[in-house]
Amino acid sequence: MSFKKRKAQFAARGARNPGGLAYYVGAKKYGKAGMALKAAAGRKKAAAKRRKGK
Repeated sequence: MSFKKRKAQFAARGARNPGGLAYYVGAKKYGKAGMALKAAAGRKKAAAKRRKGK
């Protein structure tokens, strides 16, 4: 499940900090380094999407 979907799921359940909770769950599964790689890939994808839109 993507970070965005997981964050929305936690927000719907009433989490105080859904983004932090989603990170915590992901870090438990993938580790800090794995989450850093995923974050970098997400930023790269978002930047490409912005460039494509122009």
